[in-house]
Amino acid sequence: ATSPTYWAEHLRAAVRFGDGLASLLDEPSRLLLEVGPGQTLARLARRHPARQPAQTAVSTLPHPTDRQSDLDSALLAAGRLWAAGVPLDPSGLWPAGGHRVALPTYPFERQEHWIDAVAPTAVDTGALPRRMDPTDWLYAPSWRRVARTVGGRAATRLRAEQRWLLFCDTEGLGLRLAKRLRAAGQQVACVTPGVGFSFDGGDAYTLDPAYRSGYSDLLAALRDSDGLPERIVHLWSATAEPDAPAADTPATDAPDQMALERGFYSLLYLGQALGEQPGAQPVELSVVTQAMHVILGDETVQPERAAVLGPCRVIPQEYPHVSSRSIDVGRVPADAKQIEELVGRLLDDLTGEPSRAPLAYRGTHRWVQAFEPIQVSEEPHLRERGVYLIVGGLGGVGLAIARYLAQTVQARLVLAGRSAFPSPEAWDGWLAEHPDDDPTSARIRHLRDLEAAGGEVVVERADVTDPAAVAGLVTRVLNRYGGLHGVVHAAGVPGDGIVQLKAPQVAAAVLAPKVAGSLALAAALRDVPDCDFLVLCSSLSAILGGAGQVDYCAANAFQDALANARAERAGRPGPRILSINWDAWEEAGMWARSTTNGALAALQPEAIRDGIRPDEGALAFAYALETGLPHVVISTRDFTQRVARWAEPVPSDARTSAPASVQVLTSHSRPALATPLVAPRDAIERRVAAIWQDLLGIDEVGIHDNFIELGGHSLLGLQLTARLRDAFGAECTLLQLFEAPTVAELAALVREQAGDGTTDPALAEMMNLVGQLSEQELSDLLARVTVADVQGEGS
Repeated sequence: ATSPTYWAEHLRAAVRFGDGLASLLDEPSRLLLEVGPGQTLARLARRHPARQPAQTAVSTLPHPTDRQSDLDSALLAAGRLWAAGVPLDPSGLWPAGGHRVALPTYPFERQEHWIDAVAPTAVDTGALPRRMDPTDWLYAPSWRRVARTVGGRAATRLRAEQRWLLFCDTEGLGLRLAKRLRAAGQQVACVTPGVGFSFDGGDAYTLDPAYRSGYSDLLAALRDSDGLPERIVHLWSATAEPDAPAADTPATDAPDQMALERGFYSLLYLGQALGEQPGAQPVELSVVTQAMHVILGDETVQPERAAVLGPCRVIPQEYPHVSSRSIDVGRVPADAKQIEELVGRLLDDLTGEPSRAPLAYRGTHRWVQAFEPIQVSEEPHLRERGVYLIVGGLGGVGLAIARYLAQTVQARLVLAGRSAFPSPEAWDGWLAEHPDDDPTSARIRHLRDLEAAGGEVVVERADVTDPAAVAGLVTRVLNRYGGLHGVVHAAGVPGDGIVQLKAPQVAAAVLAPKVAGSLALAAALRDVPDCDFLVLCSSLSAILGGAGQVDYCAANAFQDALANARAERAGRPGPRILSINWDAWEEAGMWARSTTNGALAALQPEAIRDGIRPDEGALAFAYALETGLPHVVISTRDFTQRVARWAEPVPSDARTSAPASVQVLTSHSRPALATPLVAPRDAIERRVAAIWQDLLGIDEVGIHDNFIELGGHSLLGLQLTARLRDAFGAECTLLQLFEAPTVAELAALVREQAGDGTTDPALAEMMNLVGQLSEQELSDLLARVTVADVQGEGS
């Protein structure tokens, strides 16, 4: 811990906290003490699969949102350690002395109760059988021409006044749209990108796209003036894209940060600001882009803009009152008459029912994204003894593909990763000194299996997000073998965390390997003449989204867009780029890695259990190569049906319903907590406690119990806020939940918002009883009410 090298490795290499816990937990009697602020490490330790019920993990200091003092928290930690059998020095614990307190004669039952597996309801795939033959898993994204909306429908739909918020582009499209809306009697506010946040007078605002607090300030200003917007149109990605570089100019090796800032990050911050607002009025979010999709084959697109699909797809999955649509307008015409026609087409779609399927305009036609099955029967003709580089090659997907290449063509394999790996000379010693289940030991055995299958294996270290490191890696491969015939980019960071709590630094770490890494590899391979392909391992999340996956969805959507963009640029040097949207792998891949997070594990698709097996995935990879397409979807279930279910329009009356929930299948007794059990004191507290019991699967909840300590997390918090709104009409935000994490505090918040009626516990109790009566019982009760009763005092 005093070595600078140790801490440098913490910054640059994998910390392997899970592996460290596994080693510590090998000793059944070992206790874990978290020293320092916060409780994250102890909470992760309690969820480690190797932890035995008797192994205790104790935090010493409170969470920043806890109201408990540091001293109380430290004393509580000491008490928990003592109860677990740790000897304590009383003089050091309490130097001023103290008095003896007799404990109860019954023993302390140190038992923990964790909620069993839950039934996921966010992704409905249960009725779709798994297809056993990988040749039936392949689909090609395409675009289907659909009828244009009949002109003039917008005028009919705009008869009722609504509040609109437009994030206006620099092409003038947003301002023309605002003019048409105001002429139709709509209330419109416009915000343009600039420095800081300011009110420019009238209905005009300026906002720095990268200024997170400015989005909250903007909505607060609108709420205080005329009310929150009911329709939001985001056009900051509808500006003209840069002119296409000539085919013989170098490919860029760095992402366009302004495109990400005004697209992905702007929508992320907007979603967070919407989540902060009290109330849950329906909001329609429309994202309008320019030249984001390749449809006709002659478009010049900017792949970074495709990152907006992450928020566009995930925000409605996490915020039940928000619906979204994506419309790509191609190029904004310069002719004034054509622009007015485009505005009219936009108005017709913006005022219609939102659809999750992306729309696009090209010329006079309207297109919607679709997916068609591909029939492939042959494997690709790979080069015998070819040289293949796999970035992320020591991960599960990378090793599965490496095994296929070693077995079929005895490939010379270069497996690259960001972390250091023992040299071949040290493998025997490592295996002798580490257990069989050590991750590095398992990888060493995999590498030896590759060599036994006829392959030649070299392990390299490189950070794929660093263009110089990637270029150096490619140079080393060329110098060693004299050529490079194919590259697979399988590196990535799994998305983890809901939109409301997503920090930009966390999102940037998820985007970097996919966005910067893909661009760096494409640039480094530009002048490698014999390189046949660059395969980008994308994910179905790019198309279907998923709770907690806003950044991962965006990163994979970028990879898909990059492959399509480069495929349609005739004459561009460099290898063919193929993006593969992988379904969940059974024992590898980002989905499998993300299931270790307790907040998201409940929402993982059922495909994890019946996902792609390594040998099946290798075959699917080979078939995808054989298609010759730039973009291939691999789904173990009928993907057209999955997309059809997902892309159905959101009914207007369903936008305020509760979010896709995680239904707990079993109920447990209350776990052992330091907080004594105190029963609810009135009807409101009883109702709040009952909601907690239902969500957490605990049969008894006290009014001072902490939501997090009972197993609550962010996704359950979203459901809790929705339940409180349905039960009381109270509009609690997720932030307020974490600031008031007990039943008593939440009940106080409900009373404060509910008004005069529910502040009276007796009246609340009466209303609760009335609500439990049947219609017949209620009719009988009303029949017995006399005029005197109504006129009587206190009635």
